[in-house]
Amino acid sequence: MKIGLVGVGRWGLKILNTIMEIDDVTISCVTSSRKTIYDFIPKGCLVYQKWDEMIKHPDLDGIIISTPPSSHYEIAKSSMLKGIPVLVEKPLTLSTKEAFDLKVISNERKTILMTEFTQVYNPKFTQLKKSLNLIGEISHVRTEASNFGPIRNDTPVLWDWGSHELSILITLLEEVPEYIKANKTKENLNNYGEEASWDIYCNFKNQITSVSRISNIDHKKRKVSVIGKKGMIVLDDFGKSPLQFYEGLKNQESPIQIGREINIESKEKPLYKALINFFNCIRNKEIRHWSLDLGVKVTELLAQCSKNY
Repeated sequence: MKIGLVGVGRWGLKILNTIMEIDDVTISCVTSSRKTIYDFIPKGCLVYQKWDEMIKHPDLDGIIISTPPSSHYEIAKSSMLKGIPVLVEKPLTLSTKEAFDLKVISNERKTILMTEFTQVYNPKFTQLKKSLNLIGEISHVRTEASNFGPIRNDTPVLWDWGSHELSILITLLEEVPEYIKANKTKENLNNYGEEASWDIYCNFKNQITSVSRISNIDHKKRKVSVIGKKGMIVLDDFGKSPLQFYEGLKNQESPIQIGREINIESKEKPLYKALINFFNCIRNKEIRHWSLDLGVKVTELLAQCSKNY
């Protein structure tokens, strides 16, 4: 299978390295302005300076887009119009109209478009969802995601980090929030890009509420806490025991005591699983993928938050 990669920045390089671990998939070409790009790509891989030249590369089986989201629309649209399957890094776009347009093009051209929501492919998250019967009826979900950086001048923190959190919530609860709002709780001013912390609040059916705290100016963290009638489950992605059940505990803050550890069946990396899913869809000649609808909905929700903030 021959794949083209548009963008070899921080995340694009991770995509590149992950694909190079897969025996039956080849990176045939990349679009990159890295001066050291030949230190990273496999032998025989062609380097293009412009994406519109790269998508003319012969016999491409798929294209992966890892560029600033403002460019996603044009690259994905042009690729699908050529009949090339596309995987695009989250967020799908920064515009609701563009997101809907891409969905229409995908449907009309019968060409698959996937949004790469990495955390939804996390085996720890998959096991969390399988274990929800332990806590009974859900009342509240709390997610936390932070790190010192990255600082971007092309992607707002709300969109960069909020995309993951909303994809987690919607996938976990299997429904879209009826109400959403976002508040910026902290901000550092600089000339490089946005440094900020945000809280996102959602209301779902059956009086389920959620709060997601995101930041690129805080200690590295990725947690999901789900509270139900019988207790709570906490996923601490960087913890030694990453998934634990606390029977009878209904505290909305992360507990300090040790819970009952839940075994995680798979050890595969989330990005690896997402890429394998894309490649299998190409092999099976699939023309629809659930992540496109999720990408459109997340874009719509974040646009709503931005408008009302």
